[in-house]
Amino acid sequence: MKAVLGIDFGKKRIGTAINFSDMAEPLEVVANEFQSAEQPVSLAALQRLREICQERRIEQLVVGVSEQEMAGYSSHFGQILAQ
Repeated sequence: MKAVLGIDFGKKRIGTAINFSDMAEPLEVVANEFQSAEQPVSLAALQRLREICQERRIEQLVVGVSEQEMAGYSSHFGQILAQ
């Protein structure tokens, strides 16, 4: 089964969950320092997410998209991860 990391973006915290079988279990909460709409994620948070992906051999990322204002931030965050 492919290792998938689910990500719930937040301005202060980024929640992560990993799949086990057909279920997901909480993994870790990563601190985030929101700067602006152009830079919604801190470099430290990106580094920790990279480490989690390497440690857990993640093959796919799934970013949850919130509603209203946070939807734009979550989408932009997902674009940053894709790069």
